[in-house]
Amino acid sequence: MLTTVTGSILLEASYIDGHHEEARFPCEVIEMTLNFSCPSLTVRGVAVQHLVALRWTPDRISFVVTEGAQLWTFKLREPPIAIGPRMARFELASALPFTNSPGDI
Repeated sequence: MLTTVTGSILLEASYIDGHHEEARFPCEVIEMTLNFSCPSLTVRGVAVQHLVALRWTPDRISFVVTEGAQLWTFKLREPPIAIGPRMARFELASALPFTNSPGDI
């Protein structure tokens, strides 16, 4: 498991018609379980009540990995799961992040 301290996560959804939605949420720590059978992220210090109140389903999650100053983006397999009042789990479609250009940070 990898752990990174970050200031926020960005959730995004893109639709076929070109419509796009996004929301940024402050958080404290992201624990990454990046195995190939069931990759997931556990986000601590996030206001879960705001995540579950979204009226749209995010399909991507992004955050800065501070150790390397890299922006990582993952495709989500399903909506976030609340596992406590300040903790949520995100099931990932892949253990490999998308490639982001340095200008995206």
